[in-house]
Amino acid sequence: MLAEFTASLSAIKASFDLLQVINDADESPVVQKATNELHRQLVALQSENLRLAQLLMSQLDEINYLRELLRKHEDPLK
Repeated sequence: MLAEFTASLSAIKASFDLLQVINDADESPVVQKATNELHRQLVALQSENLRLAQLLMSQLDEINYLRELLRKHEDPLK
């Protein structure tokens, strides 16, 4: 699942790079407005991606903690 997040973040970066190319190519108001909106949406997506990655890491930490508790319960000598 982390690989998907990494790939998603890479796609977002590539999108930002493309936005810059589009922005540099034509400065007409329509293109500028569309570019700004796309940029806003990509920032929101990146923020959501980060939130989901943090949630995933938190859940993985909890799973590992619970596994350790279970292992100690099953074999109290360890």
